Amino acid sequence: MINSEKNHETGLRILEILKILLEEDASKQNIMDKLKVNDVSSVYTNEAYLKYFNTLEALGLNIEKNYNCFCLKNALFYVDLTPSEEKILIKLIQSISKLNNKNIEETAENLILKIDKYVKLDLRKELKFLQNKIYDNSSEIIILNTLKQIMEDGSKVGITYKKCNKELTIDVIIKKIIEEKGHYYVICYNSGMLRSRRININSIISLKRSPKQAAKFEQDSTVIYEVYGRLAKSYKLKLWESIEAYEEGYTRVINKKEDLDTLMHRLLKYGENCKIIKPANIVQEFKSLTDDILKNLEENVCQQ
Repeated sequence: MINSEKNHETGLRILEILKILLEEDASKQNIMDKLKVNDVSSVYTNEAYLKYFNTLEALGLNIEKNYNCFCLKNALFYVDLTPSEEKILIKLIQSISKLNNKNIEETAENLILKIDKYVKLDLRKELKFLQNKIYDNSSEIIILNTLKQIMEDGSKVGITYKKCNKELTIDVIIKKIIEEKGHYYVICYNSGMLRSRRININSIISLKRSPKQAAKFEQDSTVIYEVYGRLAKSYKLKLWESIEAYEEGYTRVINKKEDLDTLMHRLLKYGENCKIIKPANIVQEFKSLTDDILKNLEENVCQQ
């Protein structure tokens, strides 16, 4: 083979390596595998790879090795961001953990690593800070990360938590984790009640994972309640609700899918203008909830 042909193949390998590192961090073996896929003949010696990386660095590209992976720290050009855009980008990184979904979080992190090469901000440092925070030893973070893992594995879990000064234990399937006003909640499905529950993570006392996998389906239960007086005329149906009956002075509503805790606290606000009709177990739980609230109010009054 004449020198021009060798130079041509070497140039192709260097460009292919650059293309790979622009897409993702990669080990030497990853690079070799991708070069084979792209039909570029490869030279596997360490000396050859050192030449490739030295050539890229001579072009102004900074390659760093973290453990067994090669990372391209910068691209051939930068995108100039305004201070406002930089703040937004940092805020986006800080919000990744709030997605509470492992696959989506990994996709977001990979996207940030791609962007990192084109901006002057050290986005890797911001991601590392976020990941260190995830491994915080605070009880809330430990419970949050455990729930994420259980949700990812698709396992059933027994959750013991405090509610109205009582300890309750339920076996559930975790559907999702949400964050509202600085507090985390787990939305979970209880197959015994055929209903979703909403639990504040700070109220959780213990978790016990079951070796059984969660079922791939769930049944929707229905809660039927009536609203009276002015509320009957002004009540706005939720997307998951429908009207079963309407007469002068009252409206009967069918509610499906809404998590039980959110529903019950919402109905409590309606006071005497609302009454749960069925199912019987929800009626009883609603009565118990109101009894606990009244008892707590009486105790507070006595203490004062």
